Amino acid sequence: MSDPLFDQFAYDPTFDGPQAKATAQPEHKHEDFRGEFHDAATARQYIRAGKATITIRSKRTGTRFTYRCTLSDDESCVFVGVLAGPDNYASYKYLGRIAREIFWRGRKVPKPNDIARDAPSMIAFDWTWSKLLKDEMPKDLEIWHEGFCGRCGHKLTVPESIARGIGPDCWKRHYSNRDDDEQQMKLLEAQGDREQTIRDEKAKWEARSAMENRNNPLFAG
Repeated sequence: MSDPLFDQFAYDPTFDGPQAKATAQPEHKHEDFRGEFHDAATARQYIRAGKATITIRSKRTGTRFTYRCTLSDDESCVFVGVLAGPDNYASYKYLGRIAREIFWRGRKVPKPNDIARDAPSMIAFDWTWSKLLKDEMPKDLEIWHEGFCGRCGHKLTVPESIARGIGPDCWKRHYSNRDDDEQQMKLLEAQGDREQTIRDEKAKWEARSAMENRNNPLFAG
């Protein structure tokens, strides 16, 4: 059964002010993107790499959101921003952070004009990340990278590198002898007991999501 999440993502009213409807966007052609992810582990690895930009797109509605995912200096979390304006390099607004596998919506101390916690772009990323954590690639969703290494930001040209979103030098240096789960395990173990940390954070995340989405029509039915 298809997930109805993207059906109502026609616009995000928090981008340009209250209820400001965005200009209709033409449907992307595949040649606009340099690489599509086809498995959850590769997509997760890219998002956490350090300098990642992804676009998620509904196959049924054509609705899309672009996110920039930046690793913190101490590599303890990934900051996520959403493209909210015409400049593809500078028009990003803070969305939240990924820490201990959980995507935390918004800031600890909200600022004026922040993206709302119930904005479609916020819900879309949260939903997509939760699917990737379960090793699921939603069949009605495309996840693309922009053709640049998610670790260093250099242009990708080798087909194998385009497929994984990581250039050959960065792959040898950071990933060749470690898979995605082993890297994340080391980060979690450095913060304490791995299993208990995951259970605690997952319980908090599920409780928060259930409360926020209880009356959300995007999840109705």
